[in-house]
Amino acid sequence: MERWTFGFDQLKERVNEFPLDRVEEITWVPKQKIIDAATLYATTKPASINWGTACGHMGRNTAETERVRIALRAITGNIDVDGGNHFIRPHSKLVSFKEMCMDEMLPAAQYRKGLGSDKFRVMSWRGWEMLPDKKSQRAFVSRGASYPALMHSIRTGEPYRVRAVFTAGCNPLATVANARNCYDGLKHHIDLHVSLELFMTPTAMLADYVLPITFWPERSTINFLEHANSVIVGQRLVPKSVPGKWDRRDDYDVWRGLGIRLGQEKYWPWKDLDEANSYRLKNFGMTLDEFAQKKGWDTEPPQFKSYERGGFLTPTGKVELWSTIFEAQGYDPLPHFEEPFESPVSRPDLAQEYPYILINNPKSRFYMHSQFRQAASLRQRHNEPFVRIHPDTAQRHGIAEGDMVWIESRRGRIRQRARVTADVPPQVVAADFGWWFPEKPAEEPSLFGIWESNFNVLTSDTFDSCGEVSGSWNLEVLLCKIYRVED
Repeated sequence: MERWTFGFDQLKERVNEFPLDRVEEITWVPKQKIIDAATLYATTKPASINWGTACGHMGRNTAETERVRIALRAITGNIDVDGGNHFIRPHSKLVSFKEMCMDEMLPAAQYRKGLGSDKFRVMSWRGWEMLPDKKSQRAFVSRGASYPALMHSIRTGEPYRVRAVFTAGCNPLATVANARNCYDGLKHHIDLHVSLELFMTPTAMLADYVLPITFWPERSTINFLEHANSVIVGQRLVPKSVPGKWDRRDDYDVWRGLGIRLGQEKYWPWKDLDEANSYRLKNFGMTLDEFAQKKGWDTEPPQFKSYERGGFLTPTGKVELWSTIFEAQGYDPLPHFEEPFESPVSRPDLAQEYPYILINNPKSRFYMHSQFRQAASLRQRHNEPFVRIHPDTAQRHGIAEGDMVWIESRRGRIRQRARVTADVPPQVVAADFGWWFPEKPAEEPSLFGIWESNFNVLTSDTFDSCGEVSGSWNLEVLLCKIYRVED
């Protein structure tokens, strides 16, 4: 603790501000369950707290939740140990994604123009510039624009206007916050929209150009992860182009072609994705085809407690329970809790009209975000969107199992089919995410029925709803009301 953490005494003081009675009131979790869970984790050696669980969907408290989980791992000695939360690293022989991206070619002055970097300062060039070893493979972190900052720029021109957008294998009308604002931005406020897609989607229907792109069997791959100690290589299973039938391109072809037209030809020496992937495998002494046929995969033995050889990638070289980077950027250096921007506590006035807390249903095993709604075999298993409501809530509003119901927030309303279940608390409504209907008319105003059941008609993309550190936007945890659809 003393050698590898920074700020433990200050963290203890902050924890004392949250007695169990207060935590139980905030979370609705009985305090004995909290005690049991903490005891189980702290006394189990080794133990692991999984990443994920949709913390990034909350807007506010996103970074704070992750900081607390990191603190728990550090305090209990479960960081980078066998069976704990092990650091994953790029395979030492694989030419890394960071090297291929050549981030260092972009001048610092351009990074400083990053949208949202003035508001969401840690997850931007400002936070990255404070890392002690920016050339390290460990320093490969996202410095992209927060989506709400991007859409704000498109729609208002502040701090400058984004005039062209590529949507590559994504469907933001269904998957980002405030679908109406997204539509307005892509429809009315940009000069050029290019979509790289497998299928026509609501977002692709708004594009000036739609470029057919290859699916995974049609391209060579190096997987997974870019940041892990395993290399798995696959060849193309089917050709990407058959004259007279179809002609698709890899994403790589699009970006290389654009780069060459912008004068970057010397930085794109590989004529196609196969050549680029062969280059990444050069330290194995094999081409892509040779590796795929003779080896297929390669894994390096895990290395534990790597921090004992080089410290942590922080200004102090330790796990910063008190974050010096957060402090330097004007944020609270300790984890803290803030009520969601819409909750019965933060907005009791709004809760009078919209009394329920709306969250996402668990993701369907048959879909990935908004993908595959056009696949008949998957639609047979999950053919329409469902909203789960508690029996008491259903009775209060005269809703029966299978009824179509309206779900309404102050930004709009959608309809989904009711499933009455005690799996959700009476105060909570859980709706399906990512829905559109490929069988419905593609042209406007329908856009494949995007406005009928799309969860993101209800969500907010205002800056005050976002995580103040990272710019993560609010994809659930908002206030709504629910009522039957009357024929």
